[in-house]
Amino acid sequence: SVTLHTDLGNIKIELFCESCPKTCENFLALCASDYYNGYLKYTLFGKVIDGLETLDELEKLPVNQKNYRPLKDIRINNVTIHANPLAS
Repeated sequence: SVTLHTDLGNIKIELFCESCPKTCENFLALCASDYYNGYLKYTLFGKVIDGLETLDELEKLPVNQKNYRPLKDIRINNVTIHANPLAS
């Protein structure tokens, strides 16, 4: 699992490593290299297991009515890798 530390709070995600091992391997490698620190785009390969209140806050943000993007940038500040099932 990993935790995304965002401007609005933390979101803990369980990765689907059995279903998409290569994608998760790449995602975890990018997390470990701090690639997502300050990140503005979101692509996830798992399910939220903690941090639903942060998602609730994200849903409340005002959005641009043309593209439905938040009017204020919300960044992933950093990522904590709790367990890497692909590590050997």
